[in-house]
Amino acid sequence: METEEPTPEGRSPRQEVSPVFDLVVCGGGLAGVCAALAASRLRLKTALIQDRPVLGGNSSSEIRVPLAGAANGNPWAREGGIIEELVLTERFNNFTSRRESQINDVWDLVLYDKCRQEENLSLYLNTSIRRVKKEKNRLISVFASQLGSERELEIKGDLFVDATGDGVVAYLAGAEYRMGREGKDEFDEKWAPDKPDMGIMGNSLLFAVRDVGKPVPFRPPSWAEKYPADSVALKTRFHNRLPGYWWIEVGFPYHTIFDNEKIREEIMRHVLGVWN
Repeated sequence: METEEPTPEGRSPRQEVSPVFDLVVCGGGLAGVCAALAASRLRLKTALIQDRPVLGGNSSSEIRVPLAGAANGNPWAREGGIIEELVLTERFNNFTSRRESQINDVWDLVLYDKCRQEENLSLYLNTSIRRVKKEKNRLISVFASQLGSERELEIKGDLFVDATGDGVVAYLAGAEYRMGREGKDEFDEKWAPDKPDMGIMGNSLLFAVRDVGKPVPFRPPSWAEKYPADSVALKTRFHNRLPGYWWIEVGFPYHTIFDNEKIREEIMRHVLGVWN
């Protein structure tokens, strides 16, 4: 039995400091995975930090947004390179239909296996970056908490890639950022608003239903949104050919990052209310 005597203040988490990597990629979505694979194959000592137990970001089995590059609308236009390598590997190993591919556990395993095969790549899963360290004006390390192992990590690097999706590392490092939509005059975008505003994408939750061959009563929880029968929300056409439905969206008046949990609660209420 392992024991550790506490101090009067309690116990501190286990602290670990990494060696200095040539490149630290923060975020294990497809952009981060491709960046980490490319760097490690160029013999850079690379770290890939992902705050979820699986890689793939939105395309992982957790969120299930399929890859939809240029080939989605034109069979003769298609992304090559590492992303094509990943897609072909998944198709060779996965016997689900094309529309169910690259969003399930086999896709998760393909991404994980590709990273594990690289001897120059160190993978940190379930690792959430909480703060950064700079010397003068240069980023030298990120501090992260790893769930499950209950470790506090300092991961050092010469260069960093922020592929977190929300720009977490850049934000913590003090980089300039902007949020919302720029006015049409700034970049000569005719479809942009006349003046800058805070219009941003909302958030959504994917859901799916199955035809079991007979009517099944649906009993929503008491906290689900209640829609009148003539609501415009109920006039949307559902497509049974899709592996899921994610066009129920909540954004305004919330902050899409800082109000993330509140938005998730709101979407859950509306998804169950619409289905009801």
